[in-house]
Amino acid sequence: MALSAVLVGREGLAHARVDGLLTVGPDFGEVPAVGLDQLVRLRLPYEPRVYVPVGFEEQFYILSKSIDGLVTDIRLDATQFEYDSVSPILRLRFDLTAAPAQIEMWLEAHHSVGR
Repeated sequence: MALSAVLVGREGLAHARVDGLLTVGPDFGEVPAVGLDQLVRLRLPYEPRVYVPVGFEEQFYILSKSIDGLVTDIRLDATQFEYDSVSPILRLRFDLTAAPAQIEMWLEAHHSVGR
C-alpha cells in the first residue's frame, strides 16, 4: 500500500503525518525501484487556504525517520513541489536498501502574514 499524508491536530489545518510502508510502484507515495535517489511524489492533504498564501513553500518543514533502517536518506527533490487541480504534491528523494520500508514523517506548513 502506498504512503499517504493524513491531517492531524490543530484542527487539521497545517500538520500532516505519514506513517506506513514505502512500497515499489508507479503511484503517489511509492518509489519506482529500490536504490539511491528514488523520487517519491506525495500528495499533500492541505486545503487551499494553507498553500495559497505567499511563502507556503519557504515555510514547509519535514521531520522524518526510518523505522526499520531500510531508508538511509530522505531529502527534498530539486523541484520541491508541483501543483495540479487537486492539491500540492511534495517531491522527495529516498535512498533505500530494500522494500517495503517502514517510515514515519511529520509535515508542517507554517504561514503567517507577519513573516
